[in-house]
Amino acid sequence: MYNPDLASILYHELLKIHHNQELSLSGKIDQLNDLLILVFNEATKDEKIQFNTLFAKIAYACHRYKISGKAQFFIHTFRKVARSENKKTDSALLLDCLLGIKVLAETILTIFESGMPADLIKILPPDNFYNTNPIPIAAFKPKVRVLALDIDEKHHQLKVVPEDEPEKTILLQYNISERNENFNPTIQTIVQIGFPITLQLLDVAIDHDEIYRPSAIVIEPDYLVDVTSVAESFKDYGADPIAHILKKFLPYETTKAITVGNIANMFLDELMANPKLEYKELFIKAFKQNPFAFVFWEDADVKEVNESAKMHFQTLQKMVLQDFENQNIEIKDCFLEPTFYSENYGLQGRLDVFYQNKKNDRKGAIIELKSSKLFKPNSYGLNHSHYYQTLLYDLLLKSAFGSKMDATNYILYSRYYDNPLRYAPTSKTQQYEALQIRNQIVGLEKMMALQKEDFNVQTIIEKILQHPLIRGGGGFSSRDLQLFSTVYSQLTALEKLYFNSFVGFIAREQHLAKIGIQDLEDSNGTASLWLNTIKEKEDRFSIINNLKIKTNLSAEEDPLIIFEKTENTHVLSNFRDGDIGVLYPFSNPEKNVLGNQVFKCNIIKVDENSVVIRLRCRQFNYNIFQKNEFWNIEHDLLDTSFNNMYRQIFEWAASEKVVRSIWLGTAPPNKPDKLTIPKYEELLPNQQDILQKMLASNDYFLLWGPPGTGKTSIMVKYFVQYILEHTEEKIMLLAYTNRAVDEICDSIEKISSDIKNTYFRIGSRFSTGKAFQGQLLDDKIKDVGNRKALKDMILGHRIVVATVSSIVSKPEILELMDCTRIVIDEASQILEPMLVGLLTRFAKVILIGDHLQLPAVVTQDPKHSIIIDENLNELCLTNLRDSLFERLFLLCKKNNWNWAYSQLEVQGRMHEDLMYFPSKFFYQNTLKTLPQNISSRQYAPLPYSVTEKDQELLKCLATKRCIFIDTPIDISSIRKKTNQYEADTISLVVKAINSLYENHQKEISHRSIGIITPYRAQIAKIKDKLLTENINIENLSIDTVERYQGGARDIIILSLCTNNESQLSAMASLSKEGVDRKLNVALTRAKEQIILIGNKEILQKNTLYRSLLQTYHPIDAICLLK
Repeated sequence: MYNPDLASILYHELLKIHHNQELSLSGKIDQLNDLLILVFNEATKDEKIQFNTLFAKIAYACHRYKISGKAQFFIHTFRKVARSENKKTDSALLLDCLLGIKVLAETILTIFESGMPADLIKILPPDNFYNTNPIPIAAFKPKVRVLALDIDEKHHQLKVVPEDEPEKTILLQYNISERNENFNPTIQTIVQIGFPITLQLLDVAIDHDEIYRPSAIVIEPDYLVDVTSVAESFKDYGADPIAHILKKFLPYETTKAITVGNIANMFLDELMANPKLEYKELFIKAFKQNPFAFVFWEDADVKEVNESAKMHFQTLQKMVLQDFENQNIEIKDCFLEPTFYSENYGLQGRLDVFYQNKKNDRKGAIIELKSSKLFKPNSYGLNHSHYYQTLLYDLLLKSAFGSKMDATNYILYSRYYDNPLRYAPTSKTQQYEALQIRNQIVGLEKMMALQKEDFNVQTIIEKILQHPLIRGGGGFSSRDLQLFSTVYSQLTALEKLYFNSFVGFIAREQHLAKIGIQDLEDSNGTASLWLNTIKEKEDRFSIINNLKIKTNLSAEEDPLIIFEKTENTHVLSNFRDGDIGVLYPFSNPEKNVLGNQVFKCNIIKVDENSVVIRLRCRQFNYNIFQKNEFWNIEHDLLDTSFNNMYRQIFEWAASEKVVRSIWLGTAPPNKPDKLTIPKYEELLPNQQDILQKMLASNDYFLLWGPPGTGKTSIMVKYFVQYILEHTEEKIMLLAYTNRAVDEICDSIEKISSDIKNTYFRIGSRFSTGKAFQGQLLDDKIKDVGNRKALKDMILGHRIVVATVSSIVSKPEILELMDCTRIVIDEASQILEPMLVGLLTRFAKVILIGDHLQLPAVVTQDPKHSIIIDENLNELCLTNLRDSLFERLFLLCKKNNWNWAYSQLEVQGRMHEDLMYFPSKFFYQNTLKTLPQNISSRQYAPLPYSVTEKDQELLKCLATKRCIFIDTPIDISSIRKKTNQYEADTISLVVKAINSLYENHQKEISHRSIGIITPYRAQIAKIKDKLLTENINIENLSIDTVERYQGGARDIIILSLCTNNESQLSAMASLSKEGVDRKLNVALTRAKEQIILIGNKEILQKNTLYRSLLQTYHPIDAICLLK
């Protein structure tokens, strides 16, 4: 790969690190490691392969560029020492640093084929300076992780690179009779997916030629598949992994059998905590936990469910009171619904009950509850899928606690009063058979994500359409196959292309959410739980670590745990109230999330000193909490959001042709009705006209609302008011975030004093503003005792308010309320497949958004979501990452469907001086301020007086609304993502603002000052500096621009953290019109004043920033910091 220019830059960076006296040895090692990642990023960037670990990326590049085995060994040695969290002496750190320099110099030379500069050659250590102990060859290894590079089908061998011996290339023998030939389908899957691919080898025998002969192979072991997904693929007619794919698309049904199953699970949880509970009490509780399951049924259905539930209750109560004890299972030592992850087997699972012997924690039992009937049971008297489920749970326990874990596996059939607890013996052969099916599932999901000509979404759809049971004879399986076939077959060629494109897009997003991308900036998705070190997680602020339990209420009805932060808890994290998390005990880095059970939880409250979480399932067994002093919390991922998108795209496909055409864009929305509306005094002419268009619209209307234009506070309020006063219609009001839903509630509550009797909200009280918690449906129905009262209460309301995700997960509400209209705020932040199925249910849709603000969050590279089909491009579908709002807006403009969209132009947030730049450069000079008689603030000078004695900074803050402070580059910043000069400057600015406020008897509130910066590391730097200077940060909000969207402050301080010209592109998020959406959001958060802080020399190299600086009053930070 001859590239002397790039080699020269990389050599220069290497020398800069070596000569930088500001950096410690640890800091130099960090920068060398970053440079190593950059080298291999450059070496592989044209390969069109996504690597989820650095090992995989390096191993592939070394194979690609024929780097010697010895050199590979030292590359990986440095990779490991650079990530090591062990404390080292200065001499050991110096050796590691020299190793990094030597490794990088020689790697750059080999890959980019350009000689080293003389200055670099002089500092390289000799070849034998770094001593290592060779790894002995073993005859057997229980597990080996490898990167497979190629296949020799003639000799049945894979060429692999072991992670523990990366300098070697080893042959792996497959198709060995009675050893691994049952994994031949896995080999076929590997070939279809393509090389390179990460594998986990199990029970590996190594012959004298050092050829690996594994008993089992796990594809993509960091891609965790849920145990139930694998188990449910075992049907009475055989293993059928395509059933797992089919299930993604089909609507979820709440049948009587499913409801009884949910009730039985709740009974078991409650009886484990209190075996003496009465049936009637528990059944009422079951009704209140899921009342919608009962609403649509006839009395006979409810009676049937009641009688069935009573039968399950009697069995479960007997089990808890006596039968468990007969099997030496002590209730007090059981855990409810513990979760386990395993990257050995590529599995994750949540057990119903796990018993762990308190005296011998290697002894235990797995109890899996099943409420269904036995159907074609196996020789052990168990349903096939249930048996495989326990086999895989057994693997999870052995993965977490070691192979010596001796758990007895049971299935508890609560339908059968006699002999309900059935023993499920383990069988390694059948466990490996299940792993083979797990590999097939991964292969199918991976193929859906692929964009190859021969393997892609259409490959999987053809497998569904050609399934042997599609003609009948397979019960529910045949019914589901026929439904999919009927829906898909009636689509046009263009509609099929649209459907397939989004299915592939969703599959790629899900794949990345699970295993991520290995890069400097990106994380490893869920796999970061075990792939990333604690330090890497701290650097990304994705962990709250070293917590101590202060109050444990996990056995209560509301299972809360209050943790206190310790001196070792990292100062900053990116968790917010309402986030979902994974809680696990922490003793040392080696025994991480994989070596324990974990608890799924919700973050209730995070502050400077404590964290409050709510467990998903209460725990009456405190053993694990008493045994472990320290705890960590990390982010969780729910596959639900992806499954909802698959179902949404299928719901669109299943809708009427005319409806599909409107949302695809091949047909325009119908022209508006003739409608005269009252004149509302509060509305400006532009707002009044747009309100009339919204109310008269058919099919859909797009409201473009730039910041501060009153799209929620004014337009939604009067839209709802008109519907309530002039129609009998019911309406649904949705938004993307709970914060925006709070704003909708606040807006409509200003309509009238009795509005609270007209609307209810779907959601969690922990994600709902306190002022609106009384409007939650769960709160309103808490005293409802029967189905009729419940139905009457719900139908007595006309407005439903929720997030999009909340309403999609409650289809019963959609059916029961039968709303004709829907309004969706923040629509420009919502991906098309999150909405397109839901919208087909409504006759009239209002989408509100601003496509020039930040878009939906998408993980995959833009080049993987681009659409190159001309017919879809004609519909303004050019990239799948764009929101439906943006696509339809561009389509309406292109086709002159003027009746279907409008822009609000008058904003009441920004002072006219602050509005000038965004209006000119982002909104084509369309923004206006409110009339002076309504908002004199937007025209007035700053209300401060100064004297000649005041410092320059104070004078500027008192008289100028747009200020730029030029700060130096911070050469000591290890990853260029912090700038101490900017943090110091912010400290001075905040002090000066405090003085101004104090001198003029103004109070600092949480709405006064906001600090925005691109990097979380800079947030920590700024907070640290402010606290060091004893500045109260309680009312300061310091965050990234992504977290600020939708918020506003009087004063915004924007710390751009500019240390390198390359950061300018990373700071931008360009729209199709070339608008820098991140800068737009940052500048439009301020009402009164903006202080911009950064390096002038770097910023001026960007045309937009150069124009911005020309409109701002300049100050030199060097003068301030002296």
